[in-house]
Formats: sequence, C-alpha cells, structure tokens
Amino acid sequence: QGRDYFLSVARNISKRLSLDEASSTRDERLSFALEQAMDGLWDWNLLTDAVYFSPQLKRMLGYGPDEMTPHVETWKHNVHPDDRDQVMSLIDQHLRGRLMRFEAEYRLRNRNGHDIWVHDRGQVCERDAQGRPTRMVGMVQNITLSVGVLDIDAFKSVNDRFGHAVGDEVLHQVARLLRQTLRPGDLVYRSGGEEFVLILPAAGRETADAIAADIHAAFAAKDWEGDLSVPGVTVSIGLASYPQDQPQLHKLLDQADLALYRAKESGRNRTCRAGDLLAAPAPSASMID
Repeated sequence: QGRDYFLSVARNISKRLSLDEASSTRDERLSFALEQAMDGLWDWNLLTDAVYFSPQLKRMLGYGPDEMTPHVETWKHNVHPDDRDQVMSLIDQHLRGRLMRFEAEYRLRNRNGHDIWVHDRGQVCERDAQGRPTRMVGMVQNITLSVGVLDIDAFKSVNDRFGHAVGDEVLHQVARLLRQTLRPGDLVYRSGGEEFVLILPAAGRETADAIAADIHAAFAAKDWEGDLSVPGVTVSIGLASYPQDQPQLHKLLDQADLALYRAKESGRNRTCRAGDLLAAPAPSASMID
C-alpha cells in the first residue's frame, strides 16, 4: 500500500514480423518458384476460360514470356488433332465428377511445329456455392526422351595402325567433341570400347535428328590429321525416341543399339533410328563389332 508500481508487458512479435515479411514477399516468392519449376504449370478459370501458363510451360513449348495468349483456346490449338478428343473427354469426365482427377499423355505442338509428348495432370481446386467447378489447376511434364548409341567407325584400325596411346587420345577427343556439341542438359557416357551412350531429355525425333546431324558436322569439321596425325574420324549413331519409336522406356536403349547396327551395316558415318527398322531385315552379325 502507498507504493507506486511500473507494469510492463513484453510480447514476442518476431513471429508476426516474419508473417508480415512473408506476406509482403509472397507474390515474389511464388513468381520465383513458378519460374524455376521444372514442370509447366497451368491455372484455368472455368468461368472466363482464361488460363495462366507458367514461364516454364511457355519455355517448354518454345514461346517467350508474352507470346501465349492466356486463354484455353491457345492450349487446345496446340494439342495434336489426333489426341484432342480424348484429352477433352478426360477433362469433361473429371469436371462431371466421374474421375477423381484429370490425367493424360498426349502430344503438344511447340512453336517450331514439332510435337512433344507430355504427361498432363490436373484437378478442380475451387467450386461455387452450388458445387460447380470454377477453377482447375494442373502440371505438364515433358516426357519426350531420346537415347543415342554412338560408335567410332573403324576404331580398331586406329589402334592397330597408330598404337593404343593414339587410340586413347582419339577417345578423349571424341568425348570432348561430344560434350561441346550436345546441349547443356544432355548426358554422354562411354559404355565400353569405342561406344558412347547419349541421353537427350525433352528431345523428340526432330530434335534428336538435328543433334545427330550437328555431331556428324562437328566430326567432319575437326582437323584430325593436324591434331592427332590420324585420318578423319567418323561415327555411326543409332537413335530411339520415347514414346514415338518405343512406348516402353526400358527398351529404348536396345532399340537404339539395333539402329546403330543398321547405321554401320548401311555404310557407317550416318545416323539411323529405331522407327525406321520395322520393315528392315535384322542386322548381320558381321556389323556388330
């Protein structure tokens, strides 16, 4: 009694400040996440048919940031005509509640007129008061993949004529030239002897054929005589693309191998692909080495 007191209340507001900061930067972070996402994202307003296409989806199809009109008709136009009815039927079944989600594999045409195979999946995320769907979001993944098997032509004669030390240097030069010619995301590894395997993600037939042509051109342009004192080095390549040439992914490498044998049997220094083997006779055993 008769004493003065000072009352102070301390409250930890760090969490609130963190939430405020998160709120203020949420749009920037979301934008960054969408920009960096490996898969393409889409967000469809079912009331207006406006569609948000993520930056990665646009890049997947070869478009710039402002080149895809944000409307569902833009997407429909890019779906391959042979796949469009099936895709739209699956979406309709999902919107009617007959399917838990929309999921399909189909072809999308990119800006250059080439088709890529995609795995598309989506789901209704908003409904109105009557339970009718008003918004649907989804994700598109480019599942196109090509595999190449590359063999150095007549490599045994290089070893026999110039020695194994020169042969080893040829292998090093070949590996270096392949890394320089392939795209940044492509993979190459030596599978044994003078054979290399090429993994070409998101590359359909047209893209893989163009890459193989670039490889042949790079080998033709290199001064093998001046660099290693050996005659010009050439390569044979077998290509197989998923799912165009082979619908079973685990068989893709075997199909590329068979295409390589056909390239060697046809005269070497060329590319053959698995899709061209259907009407051709089996490769002879003499061309396997």
